[in-house]
Amino acid sequence: MQTYSGISIHDYAAVKSSDLQRKVGTVLKRIAVGKERLIVEREGYPVAVMLPYPDFEELIHDQASQQMKAFLEGAGGDEFSEEEVEDDIQKAVNQVRHNNRRKK
Repeated sequence: MQTYSGISIHDYAAVKSSDLQRKVGTVLKRIAVGKERLIVEREGYPVAVMLPYPDFEELIHDQASQQMKAFLEGAGGDEFSEEEVEDDIQKAVNQVRHNNRRKK
């Protein structure tokens, strides 16, 4: 059983891909408003995961943080605190968001 941040894959509800096609608005509302995480299944096999956007951002942030820590450990970056790394990551995320907004 896979877990991420203490959450088991069994904590996710499942939706059939055929149901998703027919009820996409309802399913999106469950995710956006109800904060549900769903596994999309096709022929009984999991093929995708749908989750609220803030959860996705947190996932990406956690992955970036882990990659940065691994990089710094390999580069002898023991002199950086976890808070400094987190601050640098947040600044980079904010800069990317700002640049993306200017492109629109």
